[in-house]
Amino acid sequence: MGRRQPIVAMIVVLVLVGCGSAPIPAPPASVPVPAGTVPPSGDGTPPASPPASSPGPNVSPAATAATWRPWAVPDGQSATVKAVGTDGTIYVETFEIKDDVKSNVGLVALGPDGAPRTGWTAPSVSPASDITMVVAAPDGGVYMAEQAADKLVVHGLDATGSARPGWPVTVAGAVMRPFMVVDRDGALRFGWSERGGDRAVLETLGVDGTRPSGWPVELPGGRPFLASVGRDGTAYVSVVTGQDPIMSPTRSLAIGPDGKQVPGWAEFTTKDGYHARDVALERGLVRVAYDMGDGGHDSYTWLDSTGKAVGPKAAGPPGMTEFDVVAGPGDSLYAADYTCCEAGAAGPGKLFRYGPDGKPMAGWPVSLEGWPERPLVAPDGTVWTIEHLSPAKVQFVAFGPDGAPLAGTPVAATIDETYTDAALGPDGSLFSTDRSSGPTLVVRVQAPG
Repeated sequence: MGRRQPIVAMIVVLVLVGCGSAPIPAPPASVPVPAGTVPPSGDGTPPASPPASSPGPNVSPAATAATWRPWAVPDGQSATVKAVGTDGTIYVETFEIKDDVKSNVGLVALGPDGAPRTGWTAPSVSPASDITMVVAAPDGGVYMAEQAADKLVVHGLDATGSARPGWPVTVAGAVMRPFMVVDRDGALRFGWSERGGDRAVLETLGVDGTRPSGWPVELPGGRPFLASVGRDGTAYVSVVTGQDPIMSPTRSLAIGPDGKQVPGWAEFTTKDGYHARDVALERGLVRVAYDMGDGGHDSYTWLDSTGKAVGPKAAGPPGMTEFDVVAGPGDSLYAADYTCCEAGAAGPGKLFRYGPDGKPMAGWPVSLEGWPERPLVAPDGTVWTIEHLSPAKVQFVAFGPDGAPLAGTPVAATIDETYTDAALGPDGSLFSTDRSSGPTLVVRVQAPG
């Protein structure tokens, strides 16, 4: 999730600013993926938090964890929830905003009770930087991407917010792409491109900040579109092949954990005016094809691990859904759909769940009054979304695997009109922000049971 506009270019360039050490040299010319291959998202320290306050009037006590007390964001600041760790730590970006520009960005860590985590020291971030992506590591640490005008800085932080040995890592002249994930072994996978140039790189860094053998991989085409990582560590990447970032075709690539192309991968390139991206499922993939001309999905095709079609080619929802397609349990696929309209508004919307046969599953789609953000899917198949009713009014809504609304939802909230975000905790609860009662609060909406 994040800053959203109903009508928006499909290529998202996330700009991160920063300072750091251990510069990464540019990939050597010998690293490019061979032709014809297919490789697979002040000081910055926030002020002390005011005492926690009670939930806002629109946050139902029945839907809020009994041990959780919402955290009040310092006066004059905004906040978005960036990630939740496996230990329940909630990572919150705080910032000031003026004329649609962020400044004085910081990263706060909250414990499972909503209080600032004891022993956490916020990492230093340059005043003009932006924290574009935060990903929790499996050992209790966290990775943070910081973008500066002239460089990308990737921080590897331990559970106290201190830099891990070998971090931060700086990529001069780089711009972060909307892709950063942590592999099962704790290695960080992310994409970046050269500012003002045509080079794009898929990068892997170990927990010590060093590159494994075979990395980085320079991508053909120069513009990574979006990526997904499978259970075996294979990265599936869509690359824009022409100068027009919207209407140029995309190539679907697959890169293994060793940095090499997947043997036998079935190369695929869209026609002009279409984009495609591959979403990794529990087994195999789904290729989502977009008709960029009318701003809607064209089709979903189920693939095996080599990129060959093994299932039906099904029609997707007709509305504009941007990147709002995510994998669910049992090789199912969730999609958020809304109808585009004029003057930056949108709605009503729907949430879909497709089975491996390419058809909507029983109980789906579900209709919404407003337009939905990207679905957030819990391991049991429960799906949450932020449903926008107006620029500032939203509802946190949740549905079970069968499409039935969850008890205690929807929960009304008031958000920052420019930035909003949410993340799921280990127990399936939703964390986001609400300012219904005045100050901006980080709130928890608990899944029943």
